[in-house]
Amino acid sequence: METFELKNKLKSAKNIYDFISIIFYYLSSQKSNRYISDYNYFFSNNNYKLFFQQLDWKFSIFLANNFNYEKKPVSELLKPWFELFDTANFNIGFETFCYASLVSFDKSYSISNNKFKRVIKQGPLNNIFQDKVLFFNNSPKGYFKKILDKNKNIAGRNRMVYNSTDLDSYLNNFHMVKKSTIDNYEPVINRYNIDFNFDDKTKIKILPCKIDFNCNLDNQRKTFSILYKSQNCTQQVDSIIRILKKADDENYSIVIFPEIFLLPNTVNVLQHQLCTIKLKNIKLIFTGSGWQDRKNTAYILSANGTILYSHKKKIPFNYYIKEKEMSFIEDIEIDNTFEFLDIEGIGRISYLICRDFLTDENKCFCGSIMESDMIFISAFTSKTKLMLDVSNSLATNNGIATVLCNSSSAISISNNQDLIDNEVQLDHLIGYINYPIADGKNLKYHQKIMPIDLSNCYNCDKC
Repeated sequence: METFELKNKLKSAKNIYDFISIIFYYLSSQKSNRYISDYNYFFSNNNYKLFFQQLDWKFSIFLANNFNYEKKPVSELLKPWFELFDTANFNIGFETFCYASLVSFDKSYSISNNKFKRVIKQGPLNNIFQDKVLFFNNSPKGYFKKILDKNKNIAGRNRMVYNSTDLDSYLNNFHMVKKSTIDNYEPVINRYNIDFNFDDKTKIKILPCKIDFNCNLDNQRKTFSILYKSQNCTQQVDSIIRILKKADDENYSIVIFPEIFLLPNTVNVLQHQLCTIKLKNIKLIFTGSGWQDRKNTAYILSANGTILYSHKKKIPFNYYIKEKEMSFIEDIEIDNTFEFLDIEGIGRISYLICRDFLTDENKCFCGSIMESDMIFISAFTSKTKLMLDVSNSLATNNGIATVLCNSSSAISISNNQDLIDNEVQLDHLIGYINYPIADGKNLKYHQKIMPIDLSNCYNCDKC
């Protein structure tokens, strides 16, 4: 994009998010080392001190007077912004001026924290250029990020990060995602306003409940769908409420159920029931997924039943049947939407379904590009070792915690398997919690695993 074209594009910006997104996209296609070094030179030159102060003031005044950033036209900023550039007498290049504008915006920009709204959109916030870049608010700093900062664990030096451009790494209050780095995915981030003192004492309840279903095979299409043996969602909800009350009495803050756990319409009935009870300690309910109308969907609910998040499975399961000597693929509709949930104290949460977690693309997208702090997984799998290996890597290389809830229905133990063998045990888990711990500036992982209980799971919460 040429300078002349950029100036015309800026005049089409509908709000400040559009304005910043256009500038960012323009700068990301230039040689950043040149305009950043020029900015550092001019910024340290006393002759330009007043110029940069004026630029800061223009953004500060605009942002201070306009809290509804999405709806407020940016036109009242554009004219003085162009006028200020003209006063630079061309000593400061336009790229350097644009970069200085990003810095000035970042200094004054504060994320709206409207306590009267429980769920607030965090992005994408720009209207135009969404096919090129997406503007997102940074997530609140969570427990694990604070560990990284305390131990001077620096992104790009002590742990791996993914920046679509090094320009993004200079920003503190917002981050930009180039569409070219995320293929066809459409990320959406919301923030849940809630007091949550998340720390190493927070209790997470993993509930590997069984559910009876059959795989309906289509031999011609080589696909399978899920048929639940029971359709009594009211009875299932009663069981879920009983389990939640018990977990609440035991001071659990988060509960998570497995994949293919929800009967059709269970979420609707559960929402209604949660409105009628008072949970004291539980803050988040990861419902597990339900299979209906060719969709495999999981939800995060608040304690009073509000749907905070939904995720449709993106990677279908490949089911190999030895007797038929053929594979059947899960017959699900796949969309491009990926939701994320920001919560003060935790940071940014991703919630995936089983095989979604085992692709490098999704791991990089959720963990690095979208900067998740925790990834929750509801699974139905007979093999968990690879999933645990991925979690170990995320903890030590990226500082990301993971929680897996598998279904006990998926684990079968033959008589010749020795669960004393560590490798066999790790491949037959019904759940685990894995999180980073500090080792100086570096990170290690700590894992709490739940192997299958051979004594008929007599302590299992039935559902």
